[in-house]
Amino acid sequence: MRALPLAATLAVGGLAVSAPTPLRVLRFTPSGRAPATTVVTVTFDRPVAGSLDATVDAQRIFAIAPAVPGRVEWRDPITLRFTPAAPLTPSTEYVVTVANAFTAMDGSRLNEPYRFTFRVHGAVPLTGSPAGTRSPRGASGHGVRPERRRRVPGGAGR
Repeated sequence: MRALPLAATLAVGGLAVSAPTPLRVLRFTPSGRAPATTVVTVTFDRPVAGSLDATVDAQRIFAIAPAVPGRVEWRDPITLRFTPAAPLTPSTEYVVTVANAFTAMDGSRLNEPYRFTFRVHGAVPLTGSPAGTRSPRGASGHGVRPERRRRVPGGAGR
């Protein structure tokens, strides 16, 4: 008689244990426009790397296109970090992919590869005009065209 309640408890207890919820990316950087010196990070909602020894090979699960030389590592158990070896190419769109071929410490996985894009902005001019053009009259404060000589009263050359 005692075996029946124990069997029922085990059966109900077995149903209560479910597979872990899927692993999720909480945030990533950069997004949108980024400087050429940007560092790429991907942060998960739970620990993936059991230690900073990288139990999950960061290089195996991270990809950036177009390809960029650099270092991929675990910053901490939940954050993957890519540091480019040199500044990224201006005016270029990059696609980052984190593969789903790994498991987090609790056994969860990404449902599918995680992708995001960002664009490295081009050079930002501080001021100036294109070469060979003149500023509009008064834009420089004096309106004198450089190719025209002006006589300066009281100046040299009298």
